[in-house]
Amino acid sequence: MLPQTVLARATKEASTCDFLLVIGSTLFVYPAAYLPLYAKRAGAKIAIINLGETQQDDIADVRIEAPAGEAMSRIIEKVKEKI
Repeated sequence: MLPQTVLARATKEASTCDFLLVIGSTLFVYPAAYLPLYAKRAGAKIAIINLGETQQDDIADVRIEAPAGEAMSRIIEKVKEKI
């Protein structure tokens, strides 16, 4: 169980972010699974990286079907190319 202070901070951040990246979660466990919903409601873009469906694929602006570690390794490589 998340400490209440951690959940409150995460909720505040999700409700004010421009972009939320979900990595390696099916989004079945609440209350943390509410965070993408709060972000979307506030107008944020949502990207989900997961192997298999998630409970919130329908709100994702970008959906990457891949193991989290593999996808993040490729993303990091691309970012390093840009800097």
